[in-house]
Amino acid sequence: GTLGDKVRAIAVALTGFGVCFTLIGLATTFGMYLAAMGAAGFFLPLFATSETVLIQENVDPAMMGRVFSILQLVSMSSMPFAMMLFGPLADRIAIEPLLVVTGALLAITGLVFARAGRGKTINNTGQDT
Repeated sequence: GTLGDKVRAIAVALTGFGVCFTLIGLATTFGMYLAAMGAAGFFLPLFATSETVLIQENVDPAMMGRVFSILQLVSMSSMPFAMMLFGPLADRIAIEPLLVVTGALLAITGLVFARAGRGKTINNTGQDT
Protein backbone atom coordinates (compact mmCIF):
# COMPACT_ATOMS: atom_id res chain seq x y z
CA GLY A 1 0.00 0.00 0.00
CA THR A 2 0.86 3.60 -0.16
CA LEU A 3 1.49 6.12 2.56
CA GLY A 4 -1.83 7.65 1.57
CA ASP A 5 -3.73 4.48 2.60
CA LYS A 6 -2.44 4.69 6.16
CA VAL A 7 -2.83 8.46 6.33
CA ARG A 8 -6.40 8.10 5.07
CA ALA A 9 -7.17 5.45 7.71
CA ILE A 10 -5.69 7.64 10.46
CA ALA A 11 -7.67 10.63 9.18
CA VAL A 12 -10.89 8.59 9.15
CA ALA A 13 -10.19 7.44 12.72
CA LEU A 14 -9.48 10.98 13.95
CA THR A 15 -12.57 12.35 12.22
CA GLY A 16 -14.68 9.46 13.54
CA PHE A 17 -13.44 10.00 17.08
CA GLY A 18 -14.22 13.70 16.79
CA VAL A 19 -17.74 13.11 15.49
CA CYS A 20 -18.41 10.50 18.19
CA PHE A 21 -17.18 12.75 20.99
CA THR A 22 -19.28 15.59 19.62
CA LEU A 23 -22.29 13.24 19.68
CA ILE A 24 -21.44 12.24 23.26
CA GLY A 25 -21.60 15.93 24.19
CA LEU A 26 -24.96 16.27 22.44
CA ALA A 27 -26.48 13.05 23.83
CA THR A 28 -29.73 13.61 25.68
CA THR A 29 -30.23 10.02 26.85
CA PHE A 30 -27.94 7.39 28.30
CA GLY A 31 -28.69 5.14 25.31
CA MET A 32 -27.47 7.83 22.89
CA TYR A 33 -24.35 8.26 25.03
CA LEU A 34 -23.66 4.52 24.97
CA ALA A 35 -24.19 4.30 21.20
CA ALA A 36 -21.78 7.19 20.54
CA MET A 37 -19.22 5.78 22.99
CA GLY A 38 -19.51 2.35 21.37
CA ALA A 39 -19.04 3.86 17.92
CA ALA A 40 -15.96 5.73 19.19
CA GLY A 41 -14.53 2.39 20.28
CA PHE A 42 -14.56 1.23 16.66
CA PHE A 43 -12.05 3.92 15.68
CA LEU A 44 -9.33 3.15 18.26
CA PRO A 45 -8.04 -0.06 16.63
CA LEU A 46 -8.25 1.59 13.21
CA PHE A 47 -6.07 4.45 14.43
CA ALA A 48 -3.60 2.33 16.43
CA THR A 49 -3.09 -0.26 13.69
CA SER A 50 -2.62 2.32 10.93
CA GLU A 51 -0.23 4.38 13.04
CA THR A 52 1.85 1.32 13.98
CA VAL A 53 2.07 0.06 10.39
CA LEU A 54 2.93 3.53 9.11
CA ILE A 55 5.81 3.77 11.58
CA GLN A 56 7.03 0.24 10.92
CA GLU A 57 7.09 0.80 7.16
CA ASN A 58 8.86 4.16 7.28
CA VAL A 59 11.31 4.08 10.18
CA ASP A 60 14.75 2.50 10.04
CA PRO A 61 14.61 -0.72 12.09
CA ALA A 62 17.56 0.48 14.18
CA MET A 63 15.49 3.52 15.23
CA MET A 64 12.15 1.75 15.69
CA GLY A 65 12.43 1.26 19.46
CA ARG A 66 13.32 4.91 19.98
CA VAL A 67 10.43 6.10 17.83
CA PHE A 68 7.90 3.92 19.64
CA SER A 69 9.36 4.96 23.02
CA ILE A 70 9.00 8.65 22.19
CA LEU A 71 5.49 8.08 20.87
CA GLN A 72 4.56 6.29 24.10
CA LEU A 73 6.18 9.02 26.20
CA VAL A 74 4.26 11.78 24.41
CA SER A 75 0.93 9.96 24.57
CA MET A 76 1.28 9.05 28.26
CA SER A 77 2.53 12.46 29.35
CA SER A 78 -0.28 14.26 27.55
CA MET A 79 -2.90 12.77 29.89
CA PRO A 80 -1.76 14.57 33.07
CA PHE A 81 -1.52 17.84 31.14
CA ALA A 82 -5.02 17.34 29.78
CA MET A 83 -6.31 16.67 33.31
CA MET A 84 -4.62 19.84 34.56
CA LEU A 85 -6.31 21.83 31.80
CA PHE A 86 -9.74 20.22 31.58
CA GLY A 87 -10.25 19.45 35.28
CA PRO A 88 -10.41 23.10 36.37
CA LEU A 89 -12.10 24.06 33.08
CA ALA A 90 -14.88 21.54 33.80
CA ASP A 91 -15.53 23.35 37.11
CA ARG A 92 -16.34 26.51 35.14
CA ILE A 93 -17.88 25.15 31.94
CA ALA A 94 -20.29 22.23 31.57
CA ILE A 95 -18.76 19.00 30.24
CA GLU A 96 -21.17 18.77 27.30
CA PRO A 97 -19.97 21.92 25.49
CA LEU A 98 -16.36 20.90 26.14
CA LEU A 99 -17.02 17.54 24.46
CA VAL A 100 -18.77 19.23 21.52
CA VAL A 101 -15.97 21.77 20.97
CA THR A 102 -13.06 19.36 21.43
CA GLY A 103 -14.83 16.71 19.35
CA ALA A 104 -15.40 19.19 16.54
CA LEU A 105 -11.76 20.29 16.70
CA LEU A 106 -10.62 16.66 16.53
CA ALA A 107 -12.87 16.02 13.52
CA ILE A 108 -11.44 19.11 11.80
CA THR A 109 -7.93 17.85 12.60
CA GLY A 110 -8.80 14.57 10.90
CA LEU A 111 -10.04 16.38 7.80
CA VAL A 112 -6.91 18.54 7.64
CA PHE A 113 -4.76 15.42 8.13
CA ALA A 114 -6.58 13.73 5.25
CA ARG A 115 -6.01 16.69 2.97
CA ALA A 116 -2.31 16.90 3.91
CA GLY A 117 -1.77 13.21 3.14
CA ARG A 118 -3.72 13.09 -0.12
CA GLY A 119 -1.71 11.53 -2.94
CA LYS A 120 1.36 10.78 -0.81
CA THR A 121 3.45 7.72 -1.60
CA ILE A 122 6.75 6.37 -0.32
CA ASN A 123 9.48 5.44 -2.76
CA ASN A 124 11.90 2.61 -2.06
CA THR A 125 14.31 4.97 -0.26
CA GLY A 126 11.67 5.87 2.31
CA GLN A 127 11.36 9.44 1.04
CA ASP A 128 8.02 11.22 0.62
CA THR A 129 7.03 11.83 -2.97
